[in-house]
Amino acid sequence: MLTALVLTLEPTVAASVPAFLGRAAHAWFLDQVRQTDPHLAKSLHAPDELRPFTASPLWCPLSHPRGGSLRLSTGQTCRLRITSVEPNLSSRLLATFVPRWDNATIHLTGVPFRVCEIASTAAVHPQAANLPYETLITRIEQSPPPGHVTLRFLTPTTFRRSPPPESPFDDTSYDLPFPLPELVFGGLLSSWNTFAPQTIPKELGDFVRDCVVASRYRLCTELVEFGGGRRGRVGGFVGVCRFAIRCPDAAWRRRIGLLAAFAPFAGVGRRTTMGLGQTKLER
Repeated sequence: MLTALVLTLEPTVAASVPAFLGRAAHAWFLDQVRQTDPHLAKSLHAPDELRPFTASPLWCPLSHPRGGSLRLSTGQTCRLRITSVEPNLSSRLLATFVPRWDNATIHLTGVPFRVCEIASTAAVHPQAANLPYETLITRIEQSPPPGHVTLRFLTPTTFRRSPPPESPFDDTSYDLPFPLPELVFGGLLSSWNTFAPQTIPKELGDFVRDCVVASRYRLCTELVEFGGGRRGRVGGFVGVCRFAIRCPDAAWRRRIGLLAAFAPFAGVGRRTTMGLGQTKLER
């Protein structure tokens, strides 16, 4: 089951908060899971494992960051998005956490927010969804094979790169804030094959390298402050990118379309559990 919940929140006090609350949303969500199932919370925070969920930063359309801070007023509408690509976690979100959060008060960086609404379907909010993997697969199989897919990167997105061990140059890892197709779809392929009920051939990585190109884009970079000085700063890109699929083979083109449809649930790039890499498929 693929699940995306959109929580509509209102601050109950006027406050100033950090401009990017992805880390706070991540901590709040894991604490909520820990209170009901410590074992599940531990598995969601396991090191060196692909995470089956994402947490967005706090979106407040009527407020604009100034000097790294966001000023909130009482009753202002804000939104928070939580997704899951793992069936057990998705079931827990719907059966346990939706009733637990309904009309509750949650705290982010010490600021209380009232949960006014929880959307779990696109009929209620366009970024919410709840559908089986099989439904998504069938939808793609019954659609014409795409010649291109377009992704909108809603929050800063970046990829961690490391030079090969045999490199004679600097071996320091670095962030790459650009949507190279092999990084975008390679990460989605790994997540899909970890959590989906049927796998996609690993040769898709070679297909993307040879046949998928970033043909048009409108992107800019943004710096995110996670705290901790320079090591807590991450630069990522936001905006829209079209990926052209330069191959007539319908099966491979549909696999790219499937991963593009999966992206809004899995997120793209690194630190997707802390607000980075929130992605939307443009239709």
